[in-house]
Amino acid sequence: MSPPYLAGPRDNSYGIHTAPLLEHNWTFLDDGHDITLWLSPCLRIQVGWLPEVHFEAPIRIAASTYPLAPPLWRISLDDSTPTEFLTAVTGCLAHTLAQTPGILFTPNPYRATTLPRPRGWRAASGPVVSSASSPDGLARYSSVRTPPAVPAAAAREQQAGWAFTAGPPERPAWTARFSTATPRILVEAFHRAFTNPAPLGRSQYELDPLLRPYLITSPLSPPTATADADRGRTPDVSASRACPSPSTPKPPWPPTYLNPCGPRP
Repeated sequence: MSPPYLAGPRDNSYGIHTAPLLEHNWTFLDDGHDITLWLSPCLRIQVGWLPEVHFEAPIRIAASTYPLAPPLWRISLDDSTPTEFLTAVTGCLAHTLAQTPGILFTPNPYRATTLPRPRGWRAASGPVVSSASSPDGLARYSSVRTPPAVPAAAAREQQAGWAFTAGPPERPAWTARFSTATPRILVEAFHRAFTNPAPLGRSQYELDPLLRPYLITSPLSPPTATADADRGRTPDVSASRACPSPSTPKPPWPPTYLNPCGPRP
């Protein structure tokens, strides 16, 4: 079905999201009720499915410079975000942590930079806010930059960062937010999935009835490697600072348990 940004989650989306974390030895925690967490081996990154509180999205990713420290950056996503989009982030996060962890903990300038605009998307740019919308007007993303004069600590508390949303403007289907200090490698992984026009496979009962008037559906064809590979394939980190390809051989996991994600800054 298309457009892909209105596909919503698949029924088995949780297992798909967390497969890259399981592959890289993340720890699973469950309170037996409505909270599940995945912790990185170094305990500095967590991916959580949490109750909605104070209008916060239920899926939250956060990283700290060391365990139990205040978050260095945050990502929040609605649970109706398409499965492939969130998996692009968890996959990139797991692979980057295993191969080049410094990218995830190096302090960034607290200003959200503009993302590439796909062909056909309408763009609007200003001194603080830049945005782009899809040709059908049903998908939008924006970056809010913090002026250089604003102290870094204050910038964290503002609405600076990146935001992605899809659905009719009067009733968005879902929203994903990336704080301004989020490593660009993760934002770009989500952006690639978000703007990829390749249709996504969904059964009829997985589609949101309220979004059906905006969807173009067709019978499922046998899966091809091209669409899924193009959505997940990314260049080598060392060459372009993009997320490494899942096909890249995984190096031996560092033997140090207390700090397997590299030296503390």
